Formats: sequence, structure tokens, C-alpha cells
Amino acid sequence: MSASAAHARKMYKFQDDLGRWHYSDAKPQEGMAKSLEVSQVAMDPATAVSLENRDAEGRRQVFASNRWAGPVEVEVTPLEVVNMLVEPPLPHRFVLAGGAVAAPIIDMRLADSRQTGTVRYGYRYTPGDPSAQPEENHAYLPPIAPGSTYAISQGFLAHSATKARKTGMRSTSPCRKGRRSTRCGTAW
Repeated sequence: MSASAAHARKMYKFQDDLGRWHYSDAKPQEGMAKSLEVSQVAMDPATAVSLENRDAEGRRQVFASNRWAGPVEVEVTPLEVVNMLVEPPLPHRFVLAGGAVAAPIIDMRLADSRQTGTVRYGYRYTPGDPSAQPEENHAYLPPIAPGSTYAISQGFLAHSATKARKTGMRSTSPCRKGRRSTRCGTAW
């Protein structure tokens, strides 16, 4: 992949001591990465994920490439299908791993070999894996220094103590419901 310096960036994919994978545009601290991959990626979203048709042994395959360091969810939708068998059937969603190059995702072949066939499709993608789940018993902290103060201009309120704990608020944090707003005290 070629990219100009103005539209390119280094991305780091590394594994920590616990085996968890991290994706970042910031280089990990010395000794923090058990495994490290560095890639140069274009920041132009139009070229980050691409699909390519290839003919092989009487069938056509669609290959997908993801130039981002992290996973993306791709949705392929049919625009026109004439005399073609498409596997998996369209529309189809799948997650493409970060840095994946030319991975086959769709097979197409003629339904009736005596006639011609056509498949036209469109696709869109969203960064991330929708099935990703937060780790149990892992402390997720806001990106600020402990003990510092900051203003919260948006957020959500959980009225039960169980849900409040999940947002990082102590269950004993006082919440006061006013006519137009709710105020809560919290400690990180």
C-alpha cells in the first residue's frame, strides 16, 4: 500500500503479558509488548477496506482487504443478482481482522451454466467488532490522571446501585434528582 506522508500514520498492534491484543496509534511503552507489529496505514476511509472479484475454476470469489490495524464489520448487500448462486447469501455481515489482506469472503457461481449471470453488490463497513465484550473484573478508568477534576457535560444515569457500580460510581454515591437534571457524586 502506498500513502503520502500527509495521509498516512503508523499503527501498532501488540500483545501484552496477559495475551490481550491492543491496537493503537501510539507506540507501547518499552517492555509492555510481548509481540509487536507496526504498519503504515492510509487514513483515507475510502481506501481502508476494499473488495475485489477474482475468477477461479469456474466460479467467482470476492476477496476483502482491511488495511486498518483493528477489526472492522463489513456488510455486503445485493444490488442485482441474475442467474447466480451466492454463498453465503446476501445481505451478509462479517468481521474482518485488522491487517487482513485478500481474504475470501463470498463465492459465486452460475445457477444455470447455459445462461449468463450477473451479481452487483455494494458494501459498507464500521470500525470495530460488534461482538467484542468488556473483560470481567477489569478496571476501566477515564483517560485522566487520578485525583484531577473535570467537568462531565454528557453521560447517562443508572438509578440502581448495581448499574451505578458498572459505570465506575460507588454504590454510596449520592444522586439527587431535580426537575431538569440529576446530580451524582463520584470518585474514580
